[in-house]
Amino acid sequence: MSSHLKLLLTVQFFFAHKIYHLCRRQLRWLVIPLIILFILVAFGFGIGIAVVILVNNTLSFASHTRFYTSTPASSAVILAEVLITVSLCILLYHNGSRSAVPRTKRILNTLIVYSVNRRYTVRLVTIAEVTTVTDATHIAAWPMALESIVGKLYANSLLASLNSQEHLRSRIPVPCQVCA
Repeated sequence: MSSHLKLLLTVQFFFAHKIYHLCRRQLRWLVIPLIILFILVAFGFGIGIAVVILVNNTLSFASHTRFYTSTPASSAVILAEVLITVSLCILLYHNGSRSAVPRTKRILNTLIVYSVNRRYTVRLVTIAEVTTVTDATHIAAWPMALESIVGKLYANSLLASLNSQEHLRSRIPVPCQVCA
């Protein structure tokens, strides 16, 4: 299994886990199964791509199979990305609109902006990858190059998310502890 596929699973399951904890119990079972379904579909097609390349022992055969392996895999990744981004934005906005504290609203709005910006770049490169995969005039090198870039963007996305959480936590003042 390629490192990109492991990274994709790790990052998307990380954000699905965050959404799971942000969601109300009634909505949790509507949103999370869809996200996990698209993640597992992308994983299954990614394994299919690896098997096709290993069985045929040539990379040129991957260009012939791109319509029934690479295109569905990339499309499932895009759908999972869109679901994760929209879910995070809606949940953070909904939680922020209920808060009476302006600082909480500001922090949640900052998290929404971080979420959209972080996922936007990954989605753009993945869409470019789908475009090059479906275009028959391109050689197999372009989708493979974009695939390696997507892996690095996923790692960057996860690290940026963890860093932004740490940065926002450091901005929240620690309450004064008074001994009684």
